[in-house]
Amino acid sequence: MKITILTIFPEMFQDFLHTSIVARAIANGLVSVQIRDIREFATGSYRHVDDSPIGGGAGMILKCQPVLDCLEAVRTPQSHVVLTAAAGTTWTQEKAHAFAELEDLILICGHYEGLDERIASHVDEQISIGDYVLTGGELPAMVISDSVIRLLKGSIKAESAAEESYENTLLEYPQYTQPADYKGDKVPEILLSGDHEKIRRWRLMQSLKRTRDQRPDLLARHVFTDEEKALLKTLEEQEASARLLSVFRKRLNVRELGGIETANGRHVRYGCFYRGSAPARFTQDELQAYQQMRLKAVFDFRMQEEQQAFPDPDLPGVMRYSTPAVQEQHQENAPEPMPLEELVKHQENSYAQMQTFFQSFYRQLIFHNEAYAAVFQAMLKGQVPMYLHCTTGKDRTGICCLLILLLLGCSRQTAEADYLTTNAYLQDFIEERLQKDHPDGRISEETRQTYELLLGVKKETVDMVLNAIEAAYPSYEQYFEQEYQISAAQRRKLRKMYLED
Repeated sequence: MKITILTIFPEMFQDFLHTSIVARAIANGLVSVQIRDIREFATGSYRHVDDSPIGGGAGMILKCQPVLDCLEAVRTPQSHVVLTAAAGTTWTQEKAHAFAELEDLILICGHYEGLDERIASHVDEQISIGDYVLTGGELPAMVISDSVIRLLKGSIKAESAAEESYENTLLEYPQYTQPADYKGDKVPEILLSGDHEKIRRWRLMQSLKRTRDQRPDLLARHVFTDEEKALLKTLEEQEASARLLSVFRKRLNVRELGGIETANGRHVRYGCFYRGSAPARFTQDELQAYQQMRLKAVFDFRMQEEQQAFPDPDLPGVMRYSTPAVQEQHQENAPEPMPLEELVKHQENSYAQMQTFFQSFYRQLIFHNEAYAAVFQAMLKGQVPMYLHCTTGKDRTGICCLLILLLLGCSRQTAEADYLTTNAYLQDFIEERLQKDHPDGRISEETRQTYELLLGVKKETVDMVLNAIEAAYPSYEQYFEQEYQISAAQRRKLRKMYLED
């Protein structure tokens, strides 16, 4: 390919032609770039290339004679002549691809107040690089040349060009390099996973998001693939859910299962399974966000006396399930009710006693649980979005959500990790309670552990739950089939309903 640039400031191009990709492309014979000085074609003793506008006006106008004489000196039948001008067609990546197919490209750099209008009739088209004013056309000529040269075969790697912004009318996804953690600002974990397919999908979603947010005009004319449509839908659902959940105070532990990955790489759909504390604890703003979840079902796992003392708000048209996750007779080994600080202060070996109670309590949750069976049946009926809650949304609700994730095909490790996420929501609350109950700052390790057990969740507790299931059944599939009569066909149906394609 040959590019010829006509300018009155040829010195501006010296660094441009000897730098980076342009220099390599010239050295490798992919393109030849010639700079022609329009002043060489000016006439008269002073070789003026400009003059004042006829009829008056500000500034100086580039004369047609030196420009057109220069053009005729380099023009061939194969030449495509372009004038850089504010009135031109906006330069795009699509146009760059078209120009990269040309054999001979001539760029005329405008300057001063403008050019003699008669020059325009001698060019094939006019190009603008944007809606702003520059001193001259030299910078646009460099922009056009650079964007064309990098598209020539051999200039850069084909895969690099294919993934850049504006290819397929999408902006490029975010890029990162080492270190992976710079002063707490971390690279997205998925890029460190080594899973190339997951990384590819993440990058495509980020490209869609960036284009939607920064250049919606490009997205408006983008031709979507089925995968892109699905990813954009997921992105919009994810953002809608995040906006809704951001209203709730962190200590209420209100979140959802959307986006959690299953063992086969699929993800739980957003906006289906919400979980958290009892709505009786919500502020007015939180109640409004709760109503905006557009729930079809609410599951209250609290004891009957809890439900009566702090009833859920009525939501018209929403199915309410109020079967306690643990029946009254299973509470007989519970410690005597008393303020937490008294429990910690006066009971000997309180942590060990509480741990024993919670282990017994959790065992009652995982076998023959009528409340959880109702959740699974509602899932089969498509009663989503649903909201699952107990008092603080950590134990009875946490185990139910753990089982939902296992039912949908998540690994034990993934389901357990989501269960333990409760601690991230309640950590500040636990610390505040410790400081309030112990203003002197004297907090023993056993006291801290007891608070963390009562107000948070423990890995050893969830391990006990999962180990108990695995000890009773050879697989989670058989567990769900025997305990909740969920067949293999129904499991496939649930995964089709609640996992993204």
